Amino acid sequence: MRAIILSVVPSPYQRDLLGALADTAGISLEVLYLEKAAPDSPWPEMPLRSFERVLPGRCLGRGMRRCHFNWGLPDLSAFDAAVVNVVLTAWTGQVAMRRLIQSIRSRGYFGGADAATEQPGAAAAQVGWYSAGKVIRDVSGKWRRASYRERFPKLPMHRVPYFCEIASFGAAREAAGYPDIPTFLFCGQMIERKAVDVLLEAFGRVRREIPAARLILAGREGDLPKFLAEAESRDPGLGESVENAGFVAPADLPGLFAQASCFVLPSRHDGWGVVVNQAIGSGLPVIASDAVGASELIEAGVNGCVVPAGDAGALADAMLAIGADATLRASMSQAARVTAAELAPQAGAARLAAILQSLKYDR
Repeated sequence: MRAIILSVVPSPYQRDLLGALADTAGISLEVLYLEKAAPDSPWPEMPLRSFERVLPGRCLGRGMRRCHFNWGLPDLSAFDAAVVNVVLTAWTGQVAMRRLIQSIRSRGYFGGADAATEQPGAAAAQVGWYSAGKVIRDVSGKWRRASYRERFPKLPMHRVPYFCEIASFGAAREAAGYPDIPTFLFCGQMIERKAVDVLLEAFGRVRREIPAARLILAGREGDLPKFLAEAESRDPGLGESVENAGFVAPADLPGLFAQASCFVLPSRHDGWGVVVNQAIGSGLPVIASDAVGASELIEAGVNGCVVPAGDAGALADAMLAIGADATLRASMSQAARVTAAELAPQAGAARLAAILQSLKYDR
């Protein structure tokens, strides 16, 4: 079957799944991007593969408020299934959806969720599946799924979360072993939404009870200087136990994760949080807030813990429980390895291919 996917940029967190889908028997895939990279993208530019190309066009606006105008869309009616994975402000996406609706016998519908249906300040990703007049929403966050069930109760829905390459994370862990000192890792932007301030407050308590504990912060600096200054005003000397690793290129992330014994993502909101996938691939126990979409990968007490967003006390309790118990860390690590087998891009591609095949338009 012929399938086409329209997406915004060649994100490393999508391309692993798309590559596995392109290698799936019975699928002929074409992927089109609205632009080669976002202006503030931290990702290095990677060569496109034979099934990928960037549409010619322009983009107006700045930051998250951007509108893409592209030309050169192929005849979408020539494909058996199409995926539109762009925000609704994209003129190109609007054109694509209208052409898809016109090219099928029965009426299709593309419904969008605004940020308010998920969490305050969140940007809602829009994904629609079109074939023979049906729309399937690919929903990776629990808030989105609840919203879409309420809005479109009669439409079938499939859960296809993020699938990214994690084999290298497991290999790096095997090579490095586990640190003897409890070492917590955060990877992401150092901004309020990611709750780095909450993490530093919680780690202050952890450090008082486990003086040898370390915290590694990796990602774009953002508001980190302010957060550190506030934390050290409460806990003088805290910075001595905190390592600022800065931005780490995707190729170097497996080595970074191999330095840790527990991963922490305490975000006030995260639509998904693919770093959770990577941490699980590294065999790390994961502590995440209940406002992280990927927290659904965590089985409390088995491969990690889920804590209330913004609750520094609950976060400190979870970090202390794992940090002080090497036996618990080992059992959670083993459980994480079991979970990792279900998160490989090949597993995601098989699931996605089955969905597309089920929607194939019978001409």
